[in-house]
Amino acid sequence: MSEDQKKALEIHNQARRDASNSSGHGRPDLVWDDNLAAQATAYAQRLVDQNQGLQHSSGDQRPDQGENLYWSKPNGSLENASRGWVDEKGNYHGEKIGEGDFGSYGHYTQCIWPSTTNVGIGMVRGS
Repeated sequence: MSEDQKKALEIHNQARRDASNSSGHGRPDLVWDDNLAAQATAYAQRLVDQNQGLQHSSGDQRPDQGENLYWSKPNGSLENASRGWVDEKGNYHGEKIGEGDFGSYGHYTQCIWPSTTNVGIGMVRGS
């Protein structure tokens, strides 16, 4: 694993540990998944190639997988993306998923979803 991948994974796992402590529900550490990372990279490259901006894939394109998207200016990193998602924690107050201002906390809840076991993050650069 690259240093950036290690940092991104640790950010996810620390958020999961913190969520476990506050909620009482165990959230095991995630394992890095190279296959998920390759799929994420391929999808990101397709968005860049088609000049589509940030557009979520359909559920049938990623069965049994969640998806967070992130955009940054040059010099972005997996660490920055992960931190951006996890930093939504302050916007989440235990609402049922999809209720309230889901757009302000949905990435965070995706990161800490209790049944999630693996994570893979991809990144591409575009013009």
